[in-house]
Amino acid sequence: MKRTKFSFLAIFALVAIILSGCGGVDKMKELPEGTSFKVTPNPLEVHGDIVQGTIEGTFPAKYFNKKAMLEITPVLVYQGGELPLPVKVLQGQDVEANNQVISNDAGGSFKHDIEFEYVDAMMKSDLELRFVILYKDKRIPFDLPQKIGVGVLATYKLVDKDPKPIML
Repeated sequence: MKRTKFSFLAIFALVAIILSGCGGVDKMKELPEGTSFKVTPNPLEVHGDIVQGTIEGTFPAKYFNKKAMLEITPVLVYQGGELPLPVKVLQGQDVEANNQVISNDAGGSFKHDIEFEYVDAMMKSDLELRFVILYKDKRIPFDLPQKIGVGVLATYKLVDKDPKPIML
C-alpha cells in the first residue's frame, strides 16, 4: 500500500514538473534577449505633412511558437491622443494563414512600412509597439508596450512664413 502511494505521488510530481515546464504561448509574452525592434528614421520626419518610416524587428530562435500568430500594432502616442497604425501579423511555421512566417528553429525578422498624416501635437510623441498573441481562438495581450521611437521632426513647421525686414 505504501509503495503504491509513493509511486502515485512520484508520478504526480513528475507530471506536475513536466507540465509546469511547458509554458505554452504565455512564454511569448516575455521578449527574450536577442529580440530587437527599431524604426528608421528615428525620430520620424515630416515631409509635406506626411510621416513615413520603416519598422524592423528580429526574433531569436526558439522564441516564436509554431502554432501561434502575433499581431504587432504600431501606435503613435502624443499629448491629446494616440494614432494606431496598420497592424503587422506574423505567424509560426505550423499556422495555415497568409502572413509572414517566423521559424521556431531559426528565428526571423520582419519589416513594416508606416505612413500617416502629421498633426502639430505629434511633435512630442512616442512610437510604441503593442503585441497580441493569437492562439487557439484566444487573444493574449502583452502586459507592456515596447517603445521604439521618440518624437517627430517637423522643423519646417517652425519656420516663420511671414519674414520681417531687418532695420540697419
